[in-house]
This record gives sequence, C-alpha cells and structure tokens, in this order.
Amino acid sequence: MSPSAPALTAKTVLIVGNYQDNPCVLSNILSRQGYAVETVAAGAAALARVQETPPDLILLSEALPSSHELCQQLAGEIPIIFVGRDVRDKVKSYKAGAVGYLMPPFCDQEVVVQVSTQLRLGSLQQQLATQDHQIQTEIAQHQKTKTAFRAAEEKFSKAFYSSPTPMGILTLDDSRFVEVNDAFIKHSGYSRAELMGRTVLEVNPWVDLEKRAQMFEQLRADGAVYGYEACLRHRSGQIKTMLLSLEVVQIQGKAHLLLTGHDISQLKQTEEALRKSEERFETLVANVPGAVYRSACAPDWPMVFLSDGVTGIAGYRPEALLDNQVHSWVSITHPDDRARVAQQINTAVAAGQPFAIEYRIIHADGRVCWVYERGQGRFDPDGQLLWLDGVILDISDRKQAELLTTQAKENAEAANRAKSIFLANMSHELRTPLNAILGFTQVMQQDLKQGPEVFYQEAAEYLQIISNSGEHLLSLINDILDMAKIEAGRVTTSLETVDL
Repeated sequence: MSPSAPALTAKTVLIVGNYQDNPCVLSNILSRQGYAVETVAAGAAALARVQETPPDLILLSEALPSSHELCQQLAGEIPIIFVGRDVRDKVKSYKAGAVGYLMPPFCDQEVVVQVSTQLRLGSLQQQLATQDHQIQTEIAQHQKTKTAFRAAEEKFSKAFYSSPTPMGILTLDDSRFVEVNDAFIKHSGYSRAELMGRTVLEVNPWVDLEKRAQMFEQLRADGAVYGYEACLRHRSGQIKTMLLSLEVVQIQGKAHLLLTGHDISQLKQTEEALRKSEERFETLVANVPGAVYRSACAPDWPMVFLSDGVTGIAGYRPEALLDNQVHSWVSITHPDDRARVAQQINTAVAAGQPFAIEYRIIHADGRVCWVYERGQGRFDPDGQLLWLDGVILDISDRKQAELLTTQAKENAEAANRAKSIFLANMSHELRTPLNAILGFTQVMQQDLKQGPEVFYQEAAEYLQIISNSGEHLLSLINDILDMAKIEAGRVTTSLETVDL
C-alpha cells in the first residue's frame, strides 16, 4: 500500500515530458494523494500553460530537449523538480534552478515527500514573502507617519509662534501655562517668564470667574469650546472682550489644552456705536412728518425700507408695500399721474439731480390724496444706480387750502367785477339827477335875471323838480355808502315798521 500524504486539495502539479517507460506512474501517484495533475509533452506548451494559469509545482523531464534552459525560464516563484535517469545530471539540474530530483523506478513515498515538501516550502516562502512585504509596508508607513508627524509638528510650531492670534498651551488637569506665542504676550501684557509654570487662576485675567466656570463646564460636556465670549483683564487693568476657544490636543503623547483668543473689543464698540446710531435713526425717522423710504433700482421701484409714517399717508402698513409684497407704490399712484411722476424721476436720476414732485395717490379707503415726494438717486463708485432715498409728505390739507384760496380769489374777482359794473351804472344814475339839479338851477338863475314876475311863475315847478332829483341823488348816495359798509364789515341793523 502506498504511503499517505497530507491532502493538498486544489494544489496543481504540471508534469512536462513524455515518460515512455511508464507515462502515467507519476500522474497516478499524485492523483491518489488528491493533487490536480496536468500533463503537457512539450516545452512550448508548458510555457503557455504557466503564462495562462501558473501551477503550484512542475515536474520537468530531463529527457525533454533544452530542459535545463526551460527550467531556467520557468524557475522562480514556481518550484521545479527534475525527473531524470542519470544521477550525474542532478547537479546540473540544481544549477538550472531545480529544487528536487526524481529517478525511476518511482517510489510513491519519495515522490509524495518531495512534492509535498516543496509545496510546503513554497507556501512558507510565499507566507514569508507576504509577511516581509507587510513588514516593509508597515515600516514604510511608520516612517511616513513619523515624517508626517514631524512635519505636522513643525507646521504647528510655525503656525503657533507666528500666528497673529493669541494662543497658549495649558496642562489639562490644572490649566498651567506650558507655552504661549508672541501674540498672547502682546494681548495679555504679561511676559513669557510671568506666565510659564503658573496657572490661569494664579494670573487671574478673568473679570467674572463664573464665566470661567461655565466655559470649563462646557468643555467637560462637549470636549471643546468654540467662540466663547468673555471679558479678560489686561496686565495694565484694561478690560478687553475676547472670543475664546478651548480644545484638547495631544503633545508628545500627553493631553493638553490649546487656548486661542480673538480680541473683539473694537468690534463690540462698533456694535454699540451701530446700535446707538440705529436708535438715533429710528427716533429721527419716527419724528419725521411723513414717510422716509429707500427703493431699489428695479421695475416699479420696490421699497426696501419704508417708515411707519406711510400708514398715516396712504393707509397701508409698511409691510404691505415692502418689496411689492401686496401693493407697489406705483400701483397706488393715481393713474393720471404715473407717467408724469416716472418721467420726472427718470430725468432727475439721469442728470444726477434730486427731484421734487407733487402728485396724487389712492388711499387705502379709496380717497384721493395729494403727496409731496422729494428724493435723490444713490450711486456706487462706478456710477451705477443703487437705489432711491427720499421722503413723502401728505399735502392734502395744503392742496385743499389752495383750492379754497383759489375759489375765494375767484369770488373776490367776481365781486370786484360786479362792483365795477355797479359803479359804472351808478355813475350814470348819479349824473341824471345832478344834471336835472344843475340844469334847473341855471334856468332859475336866468329867470331871476329877467325879473321876479318871470321867476315866481316857474319857480314852484322848478323847485319840485330839484327836490325830487335831490332825494333821488341822496338815495343813490346812501346805497353807495351801504355797499362800502358791507365791504368794510360795518353793517348796522335797525328795527322799523314796514307797510306790507
């Protein structure tokens, strides 16, 4: 019975050559041990088979022409065992790259031992090669990581010391200063010697220790703190508003705190100044008698700002007119005035001049109101129009007063014309009795010259005519005086009995 060998399922053995004495002996021996055996007769076929799918081991016949040259071509990662008939050729075979040598008659145990041994050695060599490659890869990766770490440390060191942002490294347990950069020294007012080795509490820059406790509580909860606003005391006593950040970093294998700060004192002062400026602006706008606006350079000039005064003018809340959400200002402008208003605004803007317009709008309750608008275009440095700024005033009362004044003027002019007509007629009426008085007075004077007899014959009739003319003239004069009293506002009334 043949000796047994470890089952090497899926291990492939390629037999190259033609063994005329017993060509199937080796194949049968190996097949019984569970090897997958393939046989080719020529070297060219062996090379093609190796290139297509490399076997795990090759049995190469030394009787094959140019077998040693073929061995040198195939040897390398694939173990080759020569099969020969002359022990003297064994040395030559090993020099060609063979790892074993078999001679007939074949012993099952010898064949199996050599094949299995070479396969195990090949497997071990492959494992060693794989491990060696892994080790070399790990070494290269370690070296690469080490180099990258050194480069990162150098970058961090350069960034740390050259950064314009105040930065400090503290111990994690008691917040003791380990290192600070120049910006930290500049912003704190302390020298490096005054800070190194001391804790933050010993330096005590905090204005409010409760804020410090809250920041470290947030650090414990979140693992890092970013953008924490706090007031810190400069060495000179000056209070600065800082935006602080804390995070845990590893330095030489030990956890530390990286502290960074940004001085936002100027920003806070600017914000406060801006807040006060906005308050002043809101107060001024609230007290402006009308509506202050800013409209964008777009079709229909949509309002981007509109003060509350517009409600008293047009009856709409500012929100209804902002960005033309519900109504546009153009839409509530009286249709008969829109073209004129647009033409005047466009002309003024094109000339870079302010404009002043009076026009009508439709109030929210349907009334027609008069407004006065004064504004001016605002341009960027390139001369492009950005928006219109202006103010709108309600002038409905003034327009009503102007209308009443015009009507009163027209009435006065009509009264003057009537007065002139009256006086023209009155002059004729005055001349008629005066002519009668003067005429008959002259006649009586002539009759008196002719003698008393002639005078007395006609005197009574003449005196009656003179009396009637005088009374008529007195009546006309009284009417004129009454007209003068009416114009002067001095009319007096009296109670008299009237015969109806």
